[in-house]
Amino acid sequence: MAEDYISVITSLLEKTNAIQAKKFKTFLDTCDDLYRKRANLFFSQYERLLNHLGKDFSYSVDCYNRMNTDMLYERIQFLDTGKYSNQSFEDVKNKIYLSPDAFEHHMHGLAIAQFVWWDQYQRFSFFADNLHKYVDRTGRYLEVGGGHGLYISEALRHFNNDTTFDLVDISPTSIEMSKVALNTNRVNYILKDIFDFDGKEKFDFITIGEVIEHVEDPKALMQKLGELLNDNGTIYVTTPANAPMIDHIYLFHDAEDIRSFLQNAGFKIVDERAVFAENMEYKKAVKYKVPLMYAAFIQKS
Repeated sequence: MAEDYISVITSLLEKTNAIQAKKFKTFLDTCDDLYRKRANLFFSQYERLLNHLGKDFSYSVDCYNRMNTDMLYERIQFLDTGKYSNQSFEDVKNKIYLSPDAFEHHMHGLAIAQFVWWDQYQRFSFFADNLHKYVDRTGRYLEVGGGHGLYISEALRHFNNDTTFDLVDISPTSIEMSKVALNTNRVNYILKDIFDFDGKEKFDFITIGEVIEHVEDPKALMQKLGELLNDNGTIYVTTPANAPMIDHIYLFHDAEDIRSFLQNAGFKIVDERAVFAENMEYKKAVKYKVPLMYAAFIQKS
């Protein structure tokens, strides 16, 4: 395949979803060469996963379109009720995690969204642009929920060769996806619940992207990470507010809600970025409960 994955995805969207294609091209008009470099790096490793599965980008874009349809339904429900449709992990497990078709489509749709949605890219670029600050102090790196390997692959490029990389996930499917996409022996893949980690294990840097909204008790999860974090260590955490999706459980209402949550869980915010999913005036975004994407580097209080 040609190295310009963005053009391939744009062309596929133009054929299948004119609204999303127009929105993506508006976003692309604001992007620089670094964006394209990062996108091509990610999609080249993601293509390795597609090849492994005997699929191509037309399949991924179909998954992306299906995910957007699911999101529209979830948003209508959310605006009507003020709640996410799923209130427990058991709900999500039965609807998504135990349904191979639903889970696979959702995961591949998210892969496309990483560089098609402006807010997703903002969270990743915030991570990538600031990693250099932590190179000299990171001997052990832990990622909770590796997904398609986007964040840990960037960490692999930044951190020293003697840094130890662990990726933990409770899903065998997710572990396998990460293994194939990353294609490296520098990462230890651990199929395990993070709560089963021995508190004596300590890490210098922990990444947990788009995970805490998927659990019923995110405070307990963050406190467990605090137990595993060295006293001078750092966590990179991302989570959305007002973002109904088929697998979201815990509802944050705004950025201040997330800040208070992190502080109550025992952390101080070192740096943060919060952006709305739509380019509109702040008051309108708040009024219409537009999804807000939040990311932060945090340390123990």
